[in-house]
Amino acid sequence: MNVLAKPRTGVDEFLVWAEGRPGRYELFRGEVFPRSPEGLGHIKVKSDIYLALRIAIRQRKLECHAVGDGATVRIDQGTAYEPDALVYCGDQLPSTDVAVPNPVIVVEVLSPSTRRVDAGVKLAG
Repeated sequence: MNVLAKPRTGVDEFLVWAEGRPGRYELFRGEVFPRSPEGLGHIKVKSDIYLALRIAIRQRKLECHAVGDGATVRIDQGTAYEPDALVYCGDQLPSTDVAVPNPVIVVEVLSPSTRRVDAGVKLAG
């Protein structure tokens, strides 16, 4: 029996494909995965983390920027994740950018359903 291979894509193609598409997705080894809807508890925790990062950056007058979820972090040519929050430093990126190169802090709030993946392959990336 012949098995058809799933089509693979790179991060650049994935970002074009995902733009304006409803729902949230991540790319792992060239394969697109939908992200599950989040519970209110998860949303509150990640919002609190984003706010704490933003306040800390302002208090210390750092040339860094906190970003809530929605930004993409490129791991390699075939993998891109959308963390719950991140911080990058230096000049502010254009508001039209969807990917953040070289973040200095990446936050992923663990959920019971995603804990194994988040603490495994995502952490390794």
